[in-house]
Amino acid sequence: MRQFVLIVVLLFSSTAWGEMNINREAVYFGGGFGSAQLNNEEDTNTQWQLFSGYRWRNAGLVSWPDASVALELGIQMVNNASQDGLWFTPVLNLPLTRSVDLLARGGVEIGDESGLLIGIGAAHKIERHMAVRVEYVIRQEMRALQLNLVYHPWARPY
Repeated sequence: MRQFVLIVVLLFSSTAWGEMNINREAVYFGGGFGSAQLNNEEDTNTQWQLFSGYRWRNAGLVSWPDASVALELGIQMVNNASQDGLWFTPVLNLPLTRSVDLLARGGVEIGDESGLLIGIGAAHKIERHMAVRVEYVIRQEMRALQLNLVYHPWARPY
């Protein structure tokens, strides 16, 4: 948790942005909750997460109009389970309409149960700086359905 807080503090520091040549319009923050099920259990647990990301618009990695790629760093906590950890993933963002995007992610998690993770979901832009995401994420020992709020404090309107 301390590492995540330090990264967020650095992201808010305009001095750090100038030194690292960071475009602040590309920075965003988010958080949410979900229902997580461990692979060896039938019961579900509540999962919470906080994350930050940096998005490159028109990344040119795919031939999809206005596609973008982001790098996200987050922390997750799961009630009644030893599944807490940090995760890092690239996120592919494919706009379907002006207000709905398709998301795909794949990356790593480091923590109580380290390993790979993959996910798919959709984002709905609810106003010019906010979006709501619904994602299904599969981790090494857990599956989760997540609802997240994403905030782009300095972004241009969608």
